[in-house]
Amino acid sequence: MMSLVGGPILHHVVYGHHGYVVPRPDGRLIVGSTMEEAGFDTSIDPRAIEKLQAIGASIAPATAGARISEEWTGLRPATPDGLPAIGRSAVHGLIVAAGLFRNGILLGPLVGEFAASLALGETPPFDLSAFAPGRFATCA
Repeated sequence: MMSLVGGPILHHVVYGHHGYVVPRPDGRLIVGSTMEEAGFDTSIDPRAIEKLQAIGASIAPATAGARISEEWTGLRPATPDGLPAIGRSAVHGLIVAAGLFRNGILLGPLVGEFAASLALGETPPFDLSAFAPGRFATCA
């Protein structure tokens, strides 16, 4: 992702075909997102920054004249089937809430509530069986 200064004034998140522009209270704009299989490599690829500049300009053309104030990468842990892993693990007392992939920032609070319910011995308000961490267990 990258942060821009000197771009247009936006008051809402604006989504485009391949990314988004998020306004911040200090006037910066956050442009995201690219995605690549990189393992745990968090180095910044100049081609990704060019791609983000193009995404920003396609969503809000006035960002073309903005200055990049910051660049960063993040990891997006995913599960093999693309669904999160939420539930009790095979280790007694361990609750799993992982694999939210691109939607971690959106799903995190809700998944946290589910994990807290499980940790307190309560039944979550939603059937979590499709997200059971044990679905990845293999039999030898």
